[in-house]
Formats: sequence, structure tokens, C-alpha cells
Amino acid sequence: METPVLSNACGTDPQLDYFEIESPHRFMMTSPEFHMKRLLAADFGDIFQITKSFRKDEFGAHHNNEFSMVEWYRVGMPQEKLMDEVEALVSEILGKPLKARRTRWIDAFKKYAGVDPFSASAEEFVAACKSQNIPLPANTADMSREDWWDYLIVFAVEPALAKNGPEFILDYPQSQAALAQTYVGEDGHTWANLGQAFRAVRRPGGTLQRLHRTHRCGRAAPSF
Repeated sequence: METPVLSNACGTDPQLDYFEIESPHRFMMTSPEFHMKRLLAADFGDIFQITKSFRKDEFGAHHNNEFSMVEWYRVGMPQEKLMDEVEALVSEILGKPLKARRTRWIDAFKKYAGVDPFSASAEEFVAACKSQNIPLPANTADMSREDWWDYLIVFAVEPALAKNGPEFILDYPQSQAALAQTYVGEDGHTWANLGQAFRAVRRPGGTLQRLHRTHRCGRAAPSF
């Protein structure tokens, strides 16, 4: 499968910045997701591709503005089976068996960042940074709860991952669901079936509602 790298519209993920071309006005895709899901909606069935993706303002030790991505879709396959397939693919590439732990997002946050992401105050987020010698951002007074989530995921959670082997992070908060299906857990929170694999929203109305919500999030993140 091959989908366009250029598009006349960008995606809705508020955390991603797109490279733009002026004439004609086009966006360089951050992933092939939206184009591939149009093919899924047209009943193409199981599909995959290896392609170039581009993300502005993501350059550092762990990121590059241009990178190669493999993305695939399995119609009707549960998330657990998709994760098994990711393990099988990586095992084949590495030439040795790989088995990754399954850890919920909230448990990883509590374990590696040391705070409850839903109940912690701004002061507790600051204290979590200080306890791990993480430099404080300059604008702590203006940071929303989700700003703190993103900051501590990058500086506390991600560096701790894979120190004891590979690890899947599952069940992200609803606000970070992208186009994944959600469910209400026993704790009362709404979670996304999202990890290194996820079950996509299937109803047109649900997709439209999700796009409107992410558009609003891009304008104003929820505060404390």
C-alpha cells in the first residue's frame, strides 16, 4: 500500500506540528494514518505500508523531523493479538524472541513519575520533578494538568521504560485517545484502547465528535 506524503488537509492531533508547503498549499503528513483509514473505510481489508513521515519541532536525541514508519491495520483483530504481532515482527527483525510487559498508562505514571496523574496538584507535579532532578519548565504557573502529563512522560516515564526489557503502555486517558475506541473502567475514568496497537473508532458520528474535541484541545488545554 502507498498513500500520499502530501495532503491538502492536516490531521487533528493537537500535539503534532506539520510542515507546510506554500504553493500549492499542502501539508506533509506526520503519519499515513488518515489516508490508510480512508482505505479501510472503503473495505480494502488488512493493509500495511512502510513510508516516510515528517514532524515539525521534533528534533533531538530521540526524534528526527523525517523518519520511516511502518503502519498496518488488521480488520477485526483484538488489541491483544495486535500486540502479539508487534512482538513477532520485532522478534523476527532482532533474530531472537521478544516478550514485552503490558503496563497501563496510569500505573506507569505512578511507578516512574511518582505521582497520581489525575489527583496530583501543580505543587505535587513540581515536587515530582525535583525529587528526580528533572529541570522545571519556565512556565509552570501556566501549565495545565495535561501539560504536566506530557512533560513527565518525556522526562520521567520514557527514560525509565525498557530498562528491564520492552514494555507496552496501554489504556491512555480519553483526551489522548486520538482515533482509538474508549471504555469506562472500574475506576470511573474513560480510557482509550491504545498502546502500540489500538482498536479504531468505527462510527462516523463518533469519529466526527472525536475530531471536534481534539480541535478544541488544540486551542485550550484543560486546567486544574
